[in-house]
Amino acid sequence: MSNDGSRLLARMPVRYNSFNDFQLQIQMEEEPVLPLISTVATLTLSSLASTLNSTSSTSPSPTSQSSSPLASPSEDTSENDDENQNKDDNNNSHDEDGTTMCKERQINNNVNNVACEIAKRFKHCMPQTPGESDIHRTAFTGNIEYLRSLLDDGNPANFRRSKINQKNRLGCTPIRLAATGGHVECLSLLIDAGASIDAVDVKCQTPLFVAIKNRRLECALKLLQCGAKPEGDPGNSSTPLYVAIMNGDVNYILLLLEFGADPDKLRHSRVSSTVHSKKFTSLNLVIDNIGGEDCILTGVKALLKAGCSKENIELLTVVLNDYTRVLDLLNDFGVPFGGKEKIDRILTEFPRQNSCKRRLQHITEQPRSLMSSCRIAIIKCLHSSQDFDELNSLPLPSAFLSYLTYEQD
Repeated sequence: MSNDGSRLLARMPVRYNSFNDFQLQIQMEEEPVLPLISTVATLTLSSLASTLNSTSSTSPSPTSQSSSPLASPSEDTSENDDENQNKDDNNNSHDEDGTTMCKERQINNNVNNVACEIAKRFKHCMPQTPGESDIHRTAFTGNIEYLRSLLDDGNPANFRRSKINQKNRLGCTPIRLAATGGHVECLSLLIDAGASIDAVDVKCQTPLFVAIKNRRLECALKLLQCGAKPEGDPGNSSTPLYVAIMNGDVNYILLLLEFGADPDKLRHSRVSSTVHSKKFTSLNLVIDNIGGEDCILTGVKALLKAGCSKENIELLTVVLNDYTRVLDLLNDFGVPFGGKEKIDRILTEFPRQNSCKRRLQHITEQPRSLMSSCRIAIIKCLHSSQDFDELNSLPLPSAFLSYLTYEQD
């Protein structure tokens, strides 16, 4: 490691002999020592130190000398130039030292922020030994009778509530472990006993998040019915909807949207918007990750009825996979295809003919019908799938309502 990296690393807090010692230190101190995991700290500081070195070595001098036609060739002028050059070099050296120190302070602040976040996540967790309680183990294995006996042991309600919300060594509460294992009876028992329904583990995963991730549909439904937040915890970079889409199961997408999940919220705001391209949208991810055109149609229609963004659709994927019905659905909802230039490029650069490509060419050459234009104008006033459902209460002919709600063409 470079000298800068060694100097910064030397100022890090002392390391512990074991992870258990680290947790005990966090739990015992009011303002805990903030160490980083050794590997993360070393790699981070080494990388940043290299950046500092490269920045310092490649920084151009702001006062570089240039020849002037008015300069005198005399010896006195040459000596003055040498003195000025020395002063400039000293000033540049001070500026570079100041910049380096400023960057080092920034690095230290970032390191401390990360360490503080790690400490906060493990603050209320059980130590590595024993690591978890009988309630944790029973909730995960799904032994409903033993769990009932543990909760029904004659203890006061507030004591029982503290036990069922106790976090194990990784921050998992019993309800989170029941959701992971898919034990809906244990989950219901814990909820009825007062378990915190949106408690997070050290990775800020809620019980709903892990139920979606592990494909526990009944548990996910029970949690949402009992008021779980459909968008998870903002401390986690991903939302349950993103996990459901990446799992490729349309049933979980429909479930989350039914309970009010934001159809465009795939990442929480703490993740920079520059991390992903403009094509990182719910519609594009569903088309890419859901298997089978029927399931894609169901997912796309649900997202569009929930009011998702229609911008930046990746039309080439639809054409390459010959998803003709998906193309028609996108067109019926008024999803912009990107203009004539983009469509012409797809039609000319994609040599193989298929029904979807022919359909795209037909759509671009024919004007939209008045009825379709009117439907698009109406649905622009709707903002969620609940608004679509309320259309059925209007005193309108059933055939017209079916067309308006995309139940028939």
